[in-house]
Amino acid sequence: MPNAKLSNHYGPSETHVVCAHTLASNVAEWPDIAPIGQPVANVSLQIAFEEDQSRNTDATGELLISGKYVRHCYTDAQDNQKNFISDKNGAVQYRTGDRVEVLRNDYFNYLGRSDGQIKVSGHRIELQQIEAKLNAASDIVLSVVMIAPDGTLRCFVQSTDAPVSLTRVNEILAKQLPDYIRLNTITQIDEWPKAPSGKIDRRALLNINMTSAAAPYP
Repeated sequence: MPNAKLSNHYGPSETHVVCAHTLASNVAEWPDIAPIGQPVANVSLQIAFEEDQSRNTDATGELLISGKYVRHCYTDAQDNQKNFISDKNGAVQYRTGDRVEVLRNDYFNYLGRSDGQIKVSGHRIELQQIEAKLNAASDIVLSVVMIAPDGTLRCFVQSTDAPVSLTRVNEILAKQLPDYIRLNTITQIDEWPKAPSGKIDRRALLNINMTSAAAPYP
């Protein structure tokens, strides 16, 4: 894609677009995951740490949004009320449930949902990080990685041509991620199940029969 540019906009349903970043035309230099950039005007972004403190230092945590774009937008307000809090100035602040990190240039990098972080052999890793490595492979159109109720890592793959094997996806990961990150099953996908929002219905994926499986990784 010569001279292509990528404008990455971020904003949950409870707000408008709150930050953005544009990658230049040299696609070969694009990172695996595009930063979501810096906040737009009239928006404040902060990070909530485990000790429930908010600060704008170089760290990883849940993204908090405050500013004129934050709105209660649910007919059943109680359903999501816990995510709307007040910032230090008394303004409405929204807990996104999204995990981010602040890069050295003060840009935010999206790491995935808080519930997308898993622990494998005592080590934490983002499911999106695994998916990014697989999606970069030439024979994979799109992949989704999920942890099943039994604790195994399941991979759902749409391939460019011939089916992709479990051995193949684990070979890809072995070159880029620690050896404790290995997938236990793989399922070939021709058409992704979709939620009413148009996004992939991840819950529905777990009901699809696996194509092949390996013994659970210790």
